[in-house]
Amino acid sequence: MAPLDSTPGTKRTILHICPKFVLNSSQYRQVYLFVAFEGYNLLICSIITYRHRSARALPRKALWLADQIGKFQMMLKALAVTTIATGLCSMNAHSQQHIDNGSSVEGVTNPTPSPVESSVKPKWPKFNKMRFTEDYSKIGDAKHRDIFDSLKHIPLGDDPDWYLNIGGQVRVRFEDYQNFNFGSPAVNDDSYILQRYFLHGDFHLGENLRVFIEFRSSLVNDWDISNPMGSRPTSQFDEFDVQSIFFDYNFDLSDDLDARIRAGRFEMEYGAGRIIGCRNWSQIRRPFDGAALKLSNKSGWVEGFYANWVETALYDTFNDTDSDQMIWGVYGHLNASANPMPFNFEGYLIGKDNETGTKDEHRITVGGRIFNTIPDTNLSYDIEGAYQFDYSGTEVQAAMFSAELTYRMQGSSLKPWFTAGFDWASGDDDPTDSTIKTFEPVSGFGHFYFGYADQIGRQNIVSPWLRVGAKPMKKLTTSVEAHWFWVDEAADGIYAPSNNSSRRRAGSATAGEYIGFELDLVAKYKINHHMVLLAGFSHLWADEFIDDTTGGQGDVSRIYTQLQFTF
Repeated sequence: MAPLDSTPGTKRTILHICPKFVLNSSQYRQVYLFVAFEGYNLLICSIITYRHRSARALPRKALWLADQIGKFQMMLKALAVTTIATGLCSMNAHSQQHIDNGSSVEGVTNPTPSPVESSVKPKWPKFNKMRFTEDYSKIGDAKHRDIFDSLKHIPLGDDPDWYLNIGGQVRVRFEDYQNFNFGSPAVNDDSYILQRYFLHGDFHLGENLRVFIEFRSSLVNDWDISNPMGSRPTSQFDEFDVQSIFFDYNFDLSDDLDARIRAGRFEMEYGAGRIIGCRNWSQIRRPFDGAALKLSNKSGWVEGFYANWVETALYDTFNDTDSDQMIWGVYGHLNASANPMPFNFEGYLIGKDNETGTKDEHRITVGGRIFNTIPDTNLSYDIEGAYQFDYSGTEVQAAMFSAELTYRMQGSSLKPWFTAGFDWASGDDDPTDSTIKTFEPVSGFGHFYFGYADQIGRQNIVSPWLRVGAKPMKKLTTSVEAHWFWVDEAADGIYAPSNNSSRRRAGSATAGEYIGFELDLVAKYKINHHMVLLAGFSHLWADEFIDDTTGGQGDVSRIYTQLQFTF
């Protein structure tokens, strides 16, 4: 690569387009383009996949062999993406470090920063999964770490309260499933690549008004798992859409009570995300169309909301509001410092109306959560419980409970932690009667709580689990998880982790209750504050409930590697 032009008084960005990295098989071709801006930690990966026309003429055995070779090559390419990204970022970071330290690059000496300049340590916010929760109002003239920091707090005039934040994210993930959903789909072994792109603008128009707009594109390459939507299921593919577009209006009700009105299309997450959560692992995160009012002070906050689901359409630029599904309610948080009890407390009452198809469900979920660190110990806990009932339509009687205890070992260079948890959500002992006893999260996510194979959801489930984590290196985090799964009621079934109304496998009153055991291995490497590399392996050993019920049989395996760039 050409040297970085660091001549004093010049600003120059050198664009490099690396040669095409192409691996061919008799059936597949994927083309990768790598684009790097030297001197800055940026990688853009474009993936093009297409099928040879000549593959149609090949014998079936040759096609099968070509398919296996193609899958293996796809994994190599995904590893190539991460390897090249790591090399580029390390090289650029090394060059930038020399510049920051006053060292020379290609014979040009840079002045050593003055003691005053060196003492400036900007407190830049961390990137959050819901980007509108980031606060850049206090960075002011903080020293920029790289070119992307200049996209934050862009002045919109002379008033310091008028500014713009620009940000986005590029995420590429390779996945390989073996025996997806215990082999129930006709095609259940598959390797594919997921791409997800975000770009947002956060306009602060004075002290009180803020407008946020975010665009998203979710793409999938070489998806073959059987699905009613064919090769582009709405759970994975949405070519281009407006993810968020809303306004906030902030004002004071008194000296110690703040208020915020929000209206438009926005995402929601409350507490630990068990009831309503941001499904960041998913290709298509769920936004809502509605409004919310939040009141807050030093003791805590309370928020009321009313919103509708948003339907996913493959090619619509602005997905439509789903008038058949809506949620409403109130969620409150009380800090431990303002609570007579020694813990943080959250309580909620949330209604969900679902009239899709023949459904006539009108559930109310009432629940609470307590969590804190036990004083003078390295132990922390998180306990949550909820009960569901109906206020109209079909009769509902359901509940859930979750608890976890974490111990963090101090004084060790590995910084290990140990978590033991338990999750229970009620099932229905008689799905044919008029009463629904299966708990249904309003819009929660299960990926973090029920194993990374993503076969189990928070419905009709009994699951103790263990998680052990450590940091072998400053930037490397590793974890091992073990999950045991039983159905609460054998007559009910197994439900999807994200689509809360989707029962993946019907049960049987005569079946055994033990679903199986899952082991998850995960490694996350933070290349820099923009780029994160993630890799993992999950295997679920199926047991008696799978053997005794109708559908596919056998264990489920998943391998994935993901590269994510955020700015």
